[in-house]
Parts: sequence; structure tokens; C-alpha cells
Amino acid sequence: LGVLSYIALQAATEVIVVCPPEYMAFRSLPHLQEMAARANVPVTGIVPTMTTSVSRHAREVLSQLQDEYPGLLLPSIPRRVALQDAALSGLPVTTFEPNSDASRRFLALAKEVLDRAKNIAA
Repeated sequence: LGVLSYIALQAATEVIVVCPPEYMAFRSLPHLQEMAARANVPVTGIVPTMTTSVSRHAREVLSQLQDEYPGLLLPSIPRRVALQDAALSGLPVTTFEPNSDASRRFLALAKEVLDRAKNIAA
């Protein structure tokens, strides 16, 4: 998070943070929140990305995210081959594999972000 990140924050009206379930990414969240506050930009939410329940480490980080950021946590995006295949094809996963778990998760994320935006506007 350097000068360019700060300039991008200043140009933004709100921030959605992506956070893979890894300790170093989780540990950087308070610093990112400080930067957003200095730029006077609200953090709308945190999206856990590339989530998996396979490793204990990932489960622990997800649990800590839920405990420490309950009001900011948005629907998670799982680690799925369909996402890699969609990226290779140059299509969004909702077009490439519309009935996949990953597509449903992205749609749930979009709905939640839109719902939060409506609540802020009201």
C-alpha cells in the first residue's frame, strides 16, 4: 500500500477489500482501513477470496475475519477451477459456467453490494 494505492483511494467513493484467507493478508486489513480513513473513504466490505476449507490455516483466518469484521464481511468467493477456466476463456464465470457454485457466489456478492449501496443511499 504505497502512494499509488493512496491516490486510488482518494479518487474512490467507497472501498471493497479482497482478502484471501492468509495470515499476511488478514494482518494488513487494519493498515488498509487506516489508509481508507485518511483518504476519507468508507470501507463498504471485505470479500474473502480463494476460500477453501481444506487447510486449517484458511479456516482459522476465515474464522478471525468473521470474529473481527462481522459487519464488513461480504459473501466469500471460493477457489474453483471454473474461475480459472473462465479467465482463460476471457468470459465472466457467470457466462462461462452459469450454474456453478462460483457463479452463484459472485451473484450473491453482487446482490449484497447492491443492497448495501441502497442502504447507504437511503
